[in-house]
Amino acid sequence: MLRDSAEGYESFTNADVDVPLELFLESVEFAVSRFLSLFITIGLYILGIALVMLSILVVLKGLGWVTKIPDYLAWALTLFAIGGGILGGLRSLKP
Repeated sequence: MLRDSAEGYESFTNADVDVPLELFLESVEFAVSRFLSLFITIGLYILGIALVMLSILVVLKGLGWVTKIPDYLAWALTLFAIGGGILGGLRSLKP
């Protein structure tokens, strides 16, 4: 709940805790920016892993070692890139 306090500024009240609104909004802004940073990091990890795997496949195709890529292998590589990107992004979190 928001209310006007005696000091003339708004505050956020939750049970017995009285937190100034500015401090509450700063903490929310920090949490949102940290979430966006994590989201971007995970996306970049996924993209990086996918590009490395794609480049390996192109090289193997160019050498003639791989002629056709089955659908299940493409799905497996895609899921591996997504899983590895999520794990890599979460691992890069600083406490």
